[in-house]
Amino acid sequence: MRKLALTVQAMNLKTESTSPFFRETSSRPNRTLCCFTLSRKAAIVGIVVALLLILVVLLAVFVRPSSVDKISNHHYSFIRLPRHISPIEYHVYLHPNLTTFKFSGKVDVLLYCTEAADNITLHIGNKLNYFNIQVGIYSRLERHTK
Repeated sequence: MRKLALTVQAMNLKTESTSPFFRETSSRPNRTLCCFTLSRKAAIVGIVVALLLILVVLLAVFVRPSSVDKISNHHYSFIRLPRHISPIEYHVYLHPNLTTFKFSGKVDVLLYCTEAADNITLHIGNKLNYFNIQVGIYSRLERHTK
């Protein structure tokens, strides 16, 4: 009878140790649920991933380059064409140089003016070098001959 009791205890220990829900730690017979330890690990990984995402978003928001093109003269920053002048056509010719990252070009603007004007202000930007500016009167005959 004594031998039978020992065999039962050995079988009992064997079924507990191979169960997928219980695990024995190193030398002590304390059992913990595998699901509990996995969820703790998953929670720690989730918190670390969330903190890294927050860090990336904060870096993207606060470490972006500031605008370089500031308008120096605020008097001319919001000027538009007068109501008696309206643009009809724009012809823009650009020649980009991809090796030097510079471009050259030409712009022809056709405006319709219903009243006499002393001054017409066109914005071209601060970083453009411009030359050979011509102003002329465009007749209807020139348009049909071109």
